[in-house]
Amino acid sequence: MKPLQKALQGESGDSFGECVDNIKVSIVFAAKTDKEAQELINILDKQEHDYDIEYCYSTEGGIAEAVNKSLDMATGKYVLFTETDARPVDNFWIKNMVESAEKNKFIKALEVNHQTLNWCSTICHREDLKDERINENYTVAEDTEFFLRLKHKHGMEFKTTNNAVIKHNRPFENEKAISRAYIYGRNTAKLIKRYGFYPLNAYIRRQEIKAEESKLTLKGIKDELSEG
Repeated sequence: MKPLQKALQGESGDSFGECVDNIKVSIVFAAKTDKEAQELINILDKQEHDYDIEYCYSTEGGIAEAVNKSLDMATGKYVLFTETDARPVDNFWIKNMVESAEKNKFIKALEVNHQTLNWCSTICHREDLKDERINENYTVAEDTEFFLRLKHKHGMEFKTTNNAVIKHNRPFENEKAISRAYIYGRNTAKLIKRYGFYPLNAYIRRQEIKAEESKLTLKGIKDELSEG
């Protein structure tokens, strides 16, 4: 593919004034093992684009610590967050994410199977991060805390784009959901109290409805099975 000799123009009106093939994109993620990281890299290497890509990942510590180490490696104009259990639905995910990037904004792609706010398939200008890093005291909801802190301290906005789609198969939704649930509830309530991004009573009611729905669904399954 020939390099695209044009300047990118974001919705915010900032002209990047450089050839597409000179733009460096830092793809940042955490991985359990080098093998897991390489599997993702092999998939992303098949993407069609004209950017200079660097893969920044770490296998050390928990997710927050690993992402921080990965961010410290990043030298690109853009930081594109992803996760090792996420897969682009087409070969233009990187290209479409970069073309959707805007100054002072986190741009989030459409995510299939997503359950909660997370940084998978999110792009921003690296300079907009202001040397902020993930709070390693958060083992759950660390990405939500990161977004809210950047918004509160530096005015970063959060926006979604329809130009890119990724499928996110999150194994912990089944395997670790129970063990993570209590910590997630505590951390989410802590963030709501600190940043006021969602009415606390409404959040509690939403969780109560989900719990009642799950209870009735399970009862229906057991009743059907018991009747043969």
